[in-house]
Amino acid sequence: MARTKKNNTPKTDVKSEIVLRFSFVYFLAVFVAILIIFQIVFLQNWKKEELKEKAATTKGEEVPPNRGDICDINGRTLATSLPYYEIRMDTQSPADTVFSNHVDSLAYYLSDLFKDKTKDEYLKILKQGKKDKNKYLLIHSNVTHTQLKIMKEFPIFRKGKYKGGLIADQKTERILPHFLLAKRTIGYFNVETGKEIGIEGAFNDELKGKNGYRLVQKMSGGNWRPIKFDNEVEPEDGKDVITTIDVNIQDLVQSTLERQLIKLKANYGIAVLMEVKTGEVRAISNLTKKNDSTYNEEFNYAVGRLYEPGSTFKLPALMAAFEKSEIDLNEKVDTKNGELWVSNFPIRDSQKGGYGVITVQQAFELSSNIGISTIVYNQFKDDPEEFFDRLYSMDLNQKLDINDVDGEVEPEIKYPGDKLWSGVSLRQMAIGYELQLTPMQLLAFYNAVANDGKLIKPIFVKAIREHGEIVETFETEVLNPSICSKKTLEKVHILLKGVVENGTAKNLKSENFAIAGKTGTSQIAYGSTGYISETGVDYNASFVGYYPADNPKYSCIVVINSPKEVTYYGGQAAGPIFHEIAEKLYATDYDMQSEKEFDLDNIEDLKTFPKIKSGFKGFTDIVLEELNMKIAEKQNINSDWVKSNTADSIIKFTGIKVEKGIVPNVIGMGASDALYLLENKGLKVSIEGRGTIKEQSLPAGSVIIKGKTIKLTLS
Repeated sequence: MARTKKNNTPKTDVKSEIVLRFSFVYFLAVFVAILIIFQIVFLQNWKKEELKEKAATTKGEEVPPNRGDICDINGRTLATSLPYYEIRMDTQSPADTVFSNHVDSLAYYLSDLFKDKTKDEYLKILKQGKKDKNKYLLIHSNVTHTQLKIMKEFPIFRKGKYKGGLIADQKTERILPHFLLAKRTIGYFNVETGKEIGIEGAFNDELKGKNGYRLVQKMSGGNWRPIKFDNEVEPEDGKDVITTIDVNIQDLVQSTLERQLIKLKANYGIAVLMEVKTGEVRAISNLTKKNDSTYNEEFNYAVGRLYEPGSTFKLPALMAAFEKSEIDLNEKVDTKNGELWVSNFPIRDSQKGGYGVITVQQAFELSSNIGISTIVYNQFKDDPEEFFDRLYSMDLNQKLDINDVDGEVEPEIKYPGDKLWSGVSLRQMAIGYELQLTPMQLLAFYNAVANDGKLIKPIFVKAIREHGEIVETFETEVLNPSICSKKTLEKVHILLKGVVENGTAKNLKSENFAIAGKTGTSQIAYGSTGYISETGVDYNASFVGYYPADNPKYSCIVVINSPKEVTYYGGQAAGPIFHEIAEKLYATDYDMQSEKEFDLDNIEDLKTFPKIKSGFKGFTDIVLEELNMKIAEKQNINSDWVKSNTADSIIKFTGIKVEKGIVPNVIGMGASDALYLLENKGLKVSIEGRGTIKEQSLPAGSVIIKGKTIKLTLS
């Protein structure tokens, strides 16, 4: 039997080897731990600032969206954010071969687009940027969106942000294309408060959109450039706000108001035009005189300024009396000799010597302070609270809760027993003193009278639009379905028409349609000094009403503050503004004109034809066909653009020569036709005046230089 070989390795050697190995691992772990601790201490004490700086080279930032536009009722822009860009280039993004092969072409196109540097100058900038490994090389500032679109097709840049190196940092500027038109109502950024006001403020949530998110890297010089980031979020542009304002009507209202303010040298003026059935405000103008005697939109007086309405408040005062008793318009009232003393306070009529005994209707038409205050006093002297209860039932003490624009203030109509109540208060308030309303609140009341007694909230915004689609609309809101009885309405319609037919606004009478309204002339209170300032007595002149009186479409209020020249009476200072607005709107609004007044079927029998502007033949043919006007046959015209003349009651056309690269003759055209024709030929157009073009700065037949400006003068 074989014997097993005996293991002669000593046990002490195995044990020693195990201890040695564990010792090595232990000391290695201790050494690594010491190194880690040392590194931590080193980084915290000697590398802290350097690491902070490195960490700060990359950060996330929000990307602002494009703010939505504010538009008029027809979609024309009232406020918009005009984008412009700072163009930079990451010269390290394009491959070296791509850069070297195409940089020469890129320099050429940049020079051709901006025309501020030669091709060689751009080439030098680009090559130096590549040499310096500049990742944020400035190419051009204040680049338009159109120019950016062109640049994206340039050599190298057409490869995009990451392979072509094109960096476009967008900035925006909020502009009002129609300048002062409804500026304060549209709104703007208030630097002092840090808030948007007007429609800009009220609809800020809809307009502002949502921020995007991107990663940016800090470059030398402190600039930051966007870098590729998988979780980048594109900004969501704001929605558009469609207002109730009509640019054409706003222009008419504002220019008419401004001319009268300049003539009267008034402190400020207000004019608001509202659609009767809907409460949609078609135009609102608040003009304040500046130090240089020009006028600007600075404060929304129509919504945010209380004033004593004076005689325009005689309407609700008399309506309260009509609601209490069956007062006949032919009842008599004694207006004395034009002066009535009550509690040592004089109430006077404007006509020296007074009107004597007159009817209730005459008292209103002639705006007799004594007559109206006597009627109201006789009805409510035993129970003055009832007078105010009736005013309150017509919502005259309530705000309209206008939320489309900011700043509406609450009316101030005191009640018997209030601190400043006196023995003359009832009579004074009957003629529009010792109480205050805003012009918009008073207009809403008159609008209710025109609207069969239905009080509706004035609105300034019609809809919200997103990506060209209407996503929300705002409908008419009824505040009071009936402010008074039908009998009272019948009486006040007669009274308001009578003011224009027979009373203080006879100068506003129209040959084309009936106007209903009321004049107002009230002294301006100056606190502790009463109704007298350092320069004497100042007045608010006003007129408020609606038209056509028999089928009202528009209501309108005009207030002139402190006119210094010509007159301060409401009928002469404010009334002409109302009259001009009404006449011009009526002339351009076929819906307000009866068939008898303008019969299309009989227009061919007129002895004279209307003047026809030169322009696009297709549109002219449509209009002439609608008006039953005869067009001469067999006219061989090879142009889409024509001018016309009339002979023997027949329209004859002559073609306007339109050649490629040649300035056409646009004299005799309207602005829209000329604008279309010239801009499509690459010219910039400047327009001065209104009507028909009578002069053009670039002569017809001259060679077109694209981008050059042609000035058109209209008459």
